[in-house]
Amino acid sequence: MLTGFWIRLLSDIIDIIILWIVSAIIAYVFKLLRVPFLAEPNTVLLITVFLYIGILNSKVGQGQSIAKRLLNIQVVKLDGTLLSLPMSFLRSLVLMMTFFLNIIITSTLGILCLEWTHLLFIGTLIVFIFFSVGYIFLISFHPAKRGLHDLITGTIVIRKGTYQESLVEKNKQAKSLIFVLYFAIVSLLFCGYKLYSNTAVKTLKSFPTTEISRELNNSLFLKDAKVMIKIHNSKQLTIDVMVPSDIYNDDKQIANQMVAIKKIINEKFPDVRIENYQISESASVGIIKGTRTKVFNFGLHNKSDEAKQFIDLAVKNKQEGKCKDAIGYYTKTLEIFEKTKNKHGIAACYGNIGIMYLELQKYREAIKYCEKALKQYESVEDKINAGANLVNIAVAYSYLNEYFKAKQFYEQSLDIYREIGQKKEISRILLNLGILYYSHNEWHRALKCLNESLELKKEIGDSTEIVGEYISKASEKIQGKY
Repeated sequence: MLTGFWIRLLSDIIDIIILWIVSAIIAYVFKLLRVPFLAEPNTVLLITVFLYIGILNSKVGQGQSIAKRLLNIQVVKLDGTLLSLPMSFLRSLVLMMTFFLNIIITSTLGILCLEWTHLLFIGTLIVFIFFSVGYIFLISFHPAKRGLHDLITGTIVIRKGTYQESLVEKNKQAKSLIFVLYFAIVSLLFCGYKLYSNTAVKTLKSFPTTEISRELNNSLFLKDAKVMIKIHNSKQLTIDVMVPSDIYNDDKQIANQMVAIKKIINEKFPDVRIENYQISESASVGIIKGTRTKVFNFGLHNKSDEAKQFIDLAVKNKQEGKCKDAIGYYTKTLEIFEKTKNKHGIAACYGNIGIMYLELQKYREAIKYCEKALKQYESVEDKINAGANLVNIAVAYSYLNEYFKAKQFYEQSLDIYREIGQKKEISRILLNLGILYYSHNEWHRALKCLNESLELKKEIGDSTEIVGEYISKASEKIQGKY
């Protein structure tokens, strides 16, 4: 009688729990004995799983691990005989790729002192999907309940003592299932690729991973050190700087190394923020030098991502009318952009803070920040945004009833927008100028600006209601005067 997916999954989970406990005990013993390579629980777990499954599921263990004995199930070949030791080890290796691929990959990276790369991540994802489909999909839907590890090694899992030759016939029915499997794998790979594109690629590309590795590996003060960079989540990487414990065993010396590493990253990579740094001991790369390894672990955040979060919060508060809170978030964003020397970002923050002060009717503060924004935009030759800040300064002076300064800044912005041909902005400034002239009884000048604004608004299909009202008012004033 064949065993289904759930009982086999339960069997594997029970075995894994047993092996986790055993591996932790073994690793602790080897740690006390100062055997570096075997003092790491993950390393011991991989070795223990391989040997445990390989030996007990072969004819040596009668095709039964501890969990399989408890559940009365057994691994046998298609002809009902027990599996040889070499084939059982192969079956064990394939099965391990389903459950322990992440540990295998990260341990290998540690041993070789490699960093996560775009290609390595997508390769790992493909391998994981391939083996996961081979386990979950095939055992669930294969007529003979055979997973990828069973197909490769010619085995089936049955209730002990219930083997029948008819099970071989069920296996022959599985040929058409291969096409379904390919379809499932392709579909999952596509989904995995989308996930990869939207998370890990952006994470890796947003960090200068190669440059950080090279800079730290080339640092003279880190003798015999190796650097490994790993994906932590969609917005964070971790960087492990690993050095032999026999070289760096003094607390003061270790503190100096931490400071030096932080200094390198802060000075060379202003877009990266360090947090959650700590020191630990590991044997994951001990085989390189045959000694335990001290690990300086850093969490790395991209400051640009952090700035974007603050900007989103600032915009949200602005929309809710919480101008003071918005100013606070723009100020935090400004601090990040100043550290990363992002001139466009600095200018945008100054400009947005200026607009918030306009909303709060603090016109002197608004002028101060808009002038700072103007200076930054002029330094990067951004005429559109420079013109926008000239308008905001003019508006602030209008509210302060400083007519000549308001007129001066409106005219400066008008010159810029005429130069670059921004008709919509030209019509808006001409309307503002017309209103300014009207409020100071310069009706002829007002009418001239308003008529020019009207023509442009008609040309670009913009609303003419407000400008029309002021044209009527200015015309009436002129007629009344004469």
